[in-house]
Amino acid sequence: MANAKRDENSVPTLLGVSSADGVTPVVLWADPTTHRLLTDSATGMSNPMTAGGDIIYGGALGTPTKLVNGNLGEVLTSQGGTNAPIWSSAGAGDMVLASVQTVTGAKTFGTIGGAVGKLILAGSTSGSSILNAAAVAGTTTITLPGTTTVLAGLSVANSFTTSQAITPTSDVISLAVRRNGAGQSANVLEIQTEANAFLAGFDKVGKLTAPSILVSGLTASELVATDGSSNLSSLAVATYPSLTEISYIKGLTSAIQTQLNGKAATLSGTINEIAYFSSASTIASLAVATYPSLTELSYVKGVTSAIQTQIGNLVAKATYDAHTVLYATTDNTPVALTVGEQTLVGRATGGNISAIAIDSDLSSVSANDDTVPSAKATKAMGDLKLPLAGGTMSGNITLGENTGLALDPAGSADGKWTGITVTGVAGYSQAFGDLVTLDKDDSRWEAVDISVASAATRDARGILGMVVSTGTDGTACTILLNGIIRADANFPALTIGAAVYASTTGDIVVTQPVTTDYVIRQVGFALTADEIAFQPTATWTTHV
Repeated sequence: MANAKRDENSVPTLLGVSSADGVTPVVLWADPTTHRLLTDSATGMSNPMTAGGDIIYGGALGTPTKLVNGNLGEVLTSQGGTNAPIWSSAGAGDMVLASVQTVTGAKTFGTIGGAVGKLILAGSTSGSSILNAAAVAGTTTITLPGTTTVLAGLSVANSFTTSQAITPTSDVISLAVRRNGAGQSANVLEIQTEANAFLAGFDKVGKLTAPSILVSGLTASELVATDGSSNLSSLAVATYPSLTEISYIKGLTSAIQTQLNGKAATLSGTINEIAYFSSASTIASLAVATYPSLTELSYVKGVTSAIQTQIGNLVAKATYDAHTVLYATTDNTPVALTVGEQTLVGRATGGNISAIAIDSDLSSVSANDDTVPSAKATKAMGDLKLPLAGGTMSGNITLGENTGLALDPAGSADGKWTGITVTGVAGYSQAFGDLVTLDKDDSRWEAVDISVASAATRDARGILGMVVSTGTDGTACTILLNGIIRADANFPALTIGAAVYASTTGDIVVTQPVTTDYVIRQVGFALTADEIAFQPTATWTTHV
């Protein structure tokens, strides 16, 4: 019975065997309403077949009649009406099911460029499945509306609209769509049985290798599942995971729920408190009233060794009393030292650290006294000495043997001097290094002029000096009476060891004056090219 359906033979009757003896043939026919197989009579019929390959068809008035098997490759052909079927060669309009199917001789349904071709597969009990080819060459759309339709074997990219997955079985027909090849003008829809070899260029039956399958009614980028009617439908992301959420499953090594069950529930505790395990699976907080806060815990940061060990190495506060300091006379043995009033902590030569008394009176200090002078005593003693910055001495200076007043032999820069000075009042706007004389009329220091008459203002015959602290007319100035002076800007080029003389302009010159009636007065000798030892002579002469 199954082979009759696979071969697509359509006959009004079928032949069976009586259940009474298992030998007697029985004619069966299909009720068009109930689709149930019925028998003509309980008595069966006579068997007209006499050789292998014979078949039975309904003759006149339905009498079982034998049709001898045809030749190889022939097909059973109906002649219409009540005429007997015959065996005949396959024509161009027939569909041949062969082990290898080619385009040549295949049945074309519809008209190329015209009506869309259709293939109708009749159901075994009722209904039918319609296969519709697309109207445009190069594309193929197959519509399979039946709820039990099965399809497989595609190995090229084509679009299908169907409500079921399609898989070949031994009792169904396989459908294949092959792309154009050499000598082919259009895509070909071919039908073959499971037992036949699959078409050249296609994968094995049941494997779909098309790069994309388009299914209408689905939402892009959503998961797909079958509904209660075994139809494919999208799983809305409002309820089901999105593709991104599904990707998070990547990397799991075991069941998610099992892992979740092995984790602790939501933790409870107080904010900003240290947490600890109060039991094997319970975490609790350590109250800051008893345990350190997070701020206090942060103080541990930076500790390099055991805290208690470090504390143990420190000196206890009890060691200290008022007015004490810590000291040690041997290693690692600190002790407190009491510091009394008017004492300093120090160490005398050859002794230990101790509190040394401050001496307020230095008048009786001996060379071996270890006392420390007070500031008051130091000042009192210092007040008895001449300060380095200068001052007024109330007593005489007595130089001992082989001692002297040492003058700086070379000034470090222009404007430097050393020697015996006197203060006075300037009689004009002075410059450093000017040669001056004390005027007899107003007691002011005026620039020397060797051309004036005796006793006149600026007369070179009187007391001479050099300006080291300048003044203007009527203001204070300081005059060097004897000493060493450097005046690069005011002195001429000097020859070391040569005498220098007074001039008419208050400057010194290196040439003795030769003008009649000019005073010739030597004022010193050159020490360097711009420095002299100022030593004015007490005598003078007039050139004649």
